[in-house]
Amino acid sequence: MNLRFAEEALAEYIAAGQYYNEQVPGLGDAFVNEVEVGVGKIRAAPSTWRVIEDDVRR
Repeated sequence: MNLRFAEEALAEYIAAGQYYNEQVPGLGDAFVNEVEVGVGKIRAAPSTWRVIEDDVRR
């Protein structure tokens, strides 16, 4: 399975992690970890979520 973030989404993801770490040390790291866990679940069982259109699931 190929996984890629849209350029804007990746920039927002990185900025969010940095922002959260500035607010509370370690919070951004926890945020990134949770996103990675979610991405791992999607990669492990991509057909779990319903089809929105063609090969897009939510």
